Formats: sequence, structure tokens, C-alpha cells
Amino acid sequence: MRIIQVCYKYPPIFSGYGKQLKTINKSIEQINKEINFKILTGKFEYKRKCVEQFEVISLGFKFLNKLSPVLHLYSFALMVFFRILFNSKNLDVVHCIKAGPEAAFAVLAGKIINKPIIVKIAQDEFSEVEKRKGNLVNKIVRKIRDNIILKADAYIAINSDIKSRLLSRGIDSNIIYSIPNGVDNNKFFKITLNEKEELKAKLQIPNKSTNIIYSGSISKRKGIFDLLAALESLESESQIHTMICGPMYENEECFYSLINKINNQQNNVSISYRGEVNNIEDYLRASDILVLPSYSEGLPNVLLEGSMTGLAMIATNIKGSSDIINHEINGLLFQPGDIDALKYNIKKLAENEEYCSMLGDEIYSKGKKKYEVSIVANEYIKLYHKLKKERV
Repeated sequence: MRIIQVCYKYPPIFSGYGKQLKTINKSIEQINKEINFKILTGKFEYKRKCVEQFEVISLGFKFLNKLSPVLHLYSFALMVFFRILFNSKNLDVVHCIKAGPEAAFAVLAGKIINKPIIVKIAQDEFSEVEKRKGNLVNKIVRKIRDNIILKADAYIAINSDIKSRLLSRGIDSNIIYSIPNGVDNNKFFKITLNEKEELKAKLQIPNKSTNIIYSGSISKRKGIFDLLAALESLESESQIHTMICGPMYENEECFYSLINKINNQQNNVSISYRGEVNNIEDYLRASDILVLPSYSEGLPNVLLEGSMTGLAMIATNIKGSSDIINHEINGLLFQPGDIDALKYNIKKLAENEEYCSMLGDEIYSKGKKKYEVSIVANEYIKLYHKLKKERV
């Protein structure tokens, strides 16, 4: 079976959804050798190249990216249209990884050549927030684009809110597939206490502290400054150390100033910024608690990865995060921006090791049943075969 995947930002270094695509594809090809992928991207080297077992083809004009990212995106979308149109004999299914303009052009091409098109809906796509963005022209263009995308043959909803959005747009529930993101269980897994002690020594993580991990960009949307505010006013009887891992996106001076201020206080709380790391799985396994105070998510990969390592987790009560965490059953939730509630939850877990361990065990059990990559990969395999069979 020949699958064309449309992913504007690929390889994985460019996007979380690119990283997720690679993880799922590798698992699919291990399970079913007859499925072959060709990835169309606008963010790779501007030539054809093989990356591992996937053929990656870059489309769009490089000079346009410097001139105008929007023009580059639409040039990519137009070239996707022609690539699909002129390769109809060499494909069975087209899978769009986001519902951008490239998905609209893919749907148009699919209608012309009578090939099934899948569109994966991520984060704010088709939301009221998305509708209100931009000027009048942007809104008109988005409305046209969305109306075309709503003619696709199947939709992937990674969380319950996205499924509700699609249903509210009149999409038949029979063509909406609730498939979550998947986690590579060969990379993210639980370890023994002895292995954890060794890992903490290797990563220079305090051995006697309750260790908290934040993994994500340094940006207001991710809620990192809410976490710092909570830690600044937190008073704990036990030692609490927080590791922050992720790229610096904004407010660098304020970020470092807050860390220095917290580290100079006498409240048993310390912070280390590890920057952007390439071994986040090690940091997760060496930690006790994962915190994601984000304001907006699709289905956050870091919570899925945390579940597979058996971490107790604290997150904001937003769509996506609340699909993973059930409050006080397998984790703790709080309202976005509620710093006092975040502080209370951190203190609650840091001072109750047994409760912390129980939440970690519960989320691990859910992760193994639902988010292991082979389980998710099999859902995609079934969908690809179903859509191909319906067109034969």
C-alpha cells in the first residue's frame, strides 16, 4: 500500500507533529512491511532524499520562505495539489498531518483523482479561537479553506474536543476516528529505583530531593512563568528540585532573573535550566513529578511520554491534557493560570510519596493500554486498509 503524507514541517526537528509522524511511521512499517510512505514537506532540503526508510520530498520555493512564510506555505500547498494529481497511479491514500491550506489542496486533488484523503486535526484547528484570528481577508480565506477540508473522506481527532468540533460542523461521526498520539515504548519506559539512582547521578540531579520535570518551550503559552511563580512562593519542609528542559522562545531575561531569585531564597526549592536536551527520556525517568501548566494543547506528547515512564503528573485542566489525566485518579489538574492551585498540587505530591507513587502507577497502566506506539500504529493500519478497500 502506498501512502502519501503531507507534513509541512518535517523532519522532526521542525515540529512536534513531525516527531509524532516519524514515531508512528516507524512502528507501522515494522508491523506491516507492505505499507510504504512518501512524505511531502516544505521544510526539508530542497531535493529528494531518503531519511531512514521514508522517502521525503521537499516542495515549495526556498526564496519565498525568506520573502513571506505565508507565500511559501501556499506555494507548498499548490505543489502538493499537482504532486497528488500527477501521481494518482502511484498512491492509494493521502494523509494530511494538519488542516492547513495544504490539506485543502490535497482534498481538491483527491476529489479529481478519486483517492481517499485523511486529515488529522490538531490543537486549535476548526475552533472558535481560530475563526477569530486575522483580518477580514484572512477570515474569508480560512472559511473557504475549511469548507474544502470538510469534504475529506476521514478525520483523525486526537482529543474529545476536536471530535466535538467536527461533529458541530456537520461531519458524520462514522468518518471521525479518535486516534491518540503514540509513544515509542522502546524509548520511554519505567525503570527500577536502583536504575533511577544511577541515572540521577549521571545527570547530576539531586539525590535527596523530590525532582520535578518541565519539558517544553520557554513561552507564556506553555505556562512556564506560572510554574516559576508557584515555585517562588512555595514553602516546603522537604527539598524540591525542578529541572526545566526546552528551547528559549521568549522573555529570556525575565526567565533567568526568576530562576536566580528562587535559587537564592531559603525555601528548600531550587531550579536548574538544562536547555534543549536530546535525551528527554532520561530526564523523565530520573524525575518524580511532571508539570505541564500549558494554556493550549492538542494532545501533549510530554504527558503521553510521562505516562509511559510512570510519572505522577500535574497539568492544566484543558482539552487534550484532561483527555489523558483524570483528576485525583491518575494525576492532578488545575485551572490555567491558577498559581495557588498549582503550588498546592506540587506541595501535595512532594510531601506524600505514597500518593505520588499511586498516581504514577495509575497513569502508567493507562499509557500501556492506550498510548503505546504499536497500538496506535495498528489503528492507522486499519484505517488505511479500510479507505483503500472502499475505493476498489
